[in-house]
Amino acid sequence: MKLTFKDGEKSVDYILAYDTFKEDTNHIRKAFEENLIKEGLEIEMENSQQQINFVKIHAPMEVLARYCQLLKLKLPLKVSKEGCHLSKFERKLLDKEILCEFTSQRKDL
Repeated sequence: MKLTFKDGEKSVDYILAYDTFKEDTNHIRKAFEENLIKEGLEIEMENSQQQINFVKIHAPMEVLARYCQLLKLKLPLKVSKEGCHLSKFERKLLDKEILCEFTSQRKDL
């Protein structure tokens, strides 16, 4: 099994495995997969010759960013060799997450 989708570009972030002979749980699995798609995740089926099939899951950066914002996770900032070029005011806004919210709202306009 490849660790990318068939397009060769999207990375596989998670893999679900399920037994094809357990037909009584198919409706639960299908509902779970539909919910993943509704949340913005991308899935691809990988059928095998055995009784176990696989579902590849890719989480696009937009989905990860949305959940980071919802969960109030902070991404580490890489400091360049030249140092930080933000003013004290901008650094305070960044610390309070105001600047991040402002820039993301501007992209929506």
